[in-house]
Amino acid sequence: MQLQKESRYGLRLMMVLALHQSDGAIQMRYIAEALGVSQMYLCKIAHKLRKAKVIVGFRGSHGGYRLARPASEITVGELVRCLEDTPTLTRCIMNPSLCANASCCMSRKIWQKGQEAMYRVFDACTLDKLVEERDDPQWKEAMLHTAPCLQR
Repeated sequence: MQLQKESRYGLRLMMVLALHQSDGAIQMRYIAEALGVSQMYLCKIAHKLRKAKVIVGFRGSHGGYRLARPASEITVGELVRCLEDTPTLTRCIMNPSLCANASCCMSRKIWQKGQEAMYRVFDACTLDKLVEERDDPQWKEAMLHTAPCLQR
């Protein structure tokens, strides 16, 4: 299984917001510049994240985005479930009727166990832990100093 680009970029977006959770709302253009990702693409991801109530958006000249809850309360699992079209290893795990062999499938159980293990890891990892564990000072510096509003 490979996570979609939306999940990978969405997690990066959320890590930037977690890093700046005490700074208020941050404009998407600055986040896009910092991450080197299209602003339109990040806005599409932000729309899903807003619907899932993990970020809030503010309009106007001082508008932008911020986390809806503390980073310690948002898990990677929550984000993946929100951003993936089908957040499963195989479609038949969630909906056995999609596969004619579901009732007698010899491999379905291992896919279920693999998915459960994956989400145990994702659900145990919160945004604050992820940012804390990022042992790359250059990344943190880049996220803090790329755009004027991201500077401390």
